[in-house]
Amino acid sequence: MAIRRGLTFHFGVLHDEDARPRHPLASHLFFRQRHQVGADLHDENIPLLPDLVQLDYTLRPTLWVECREPTVDRLKRVAIKVPDAELWVLRPSLESTVELERSMARAGLKRGRYRLVAFDGAMTHELLKLLGPRNQVFWVSGTFDPPNLQFEFNGLWFDHEFEIRHF
Repeated sequence: MAIRRGLTFHFGVLHDEDARPRHPLASHLFFRQRHQVGADLHDENIPLLPDLVQLDYTLRPTLWVECREPTVDRLKRVAIKVPDAELWVLRPSLESTVELERSMARAGLKRGRYRLVAFDGAMTHELLKLLGPRNQVFWVSGTFDPPNLQFEFNGLWFDHEFEIRHF
């Protein structure tokens, strides 16, 4: 799956120090029509809030992205509550992705249901160092085949590969 746009663009990212952090680039990497960041689903059967979601025309999630540090129990509940949605989990490094996979295997989560994105740990560390209350991003591209990100964040250029793992 490749997501390409013909135009590059600038955008701002606001960061609240007190809020749980979301990945500042997730909405652009997973760009789809009608996607929403931090949306309340207004569905009493789904008491969970996604970091990024795409809803179909019946308001059922078709894409669910977890950007924070989800627990294995939360991932299991998401898989049960939104059985038809693509489930993605963004991780800051390959090491944290492998650790999450081990926890998921120990907890007996259903295999073949989750896609995990392992970002380059050095890139994540550098992004977090640059993250301020107001941030400027110049997005160039984000592709899944091959997995690669190209963007400028607060004046620093990033061109990094990432790994997609299936669980």
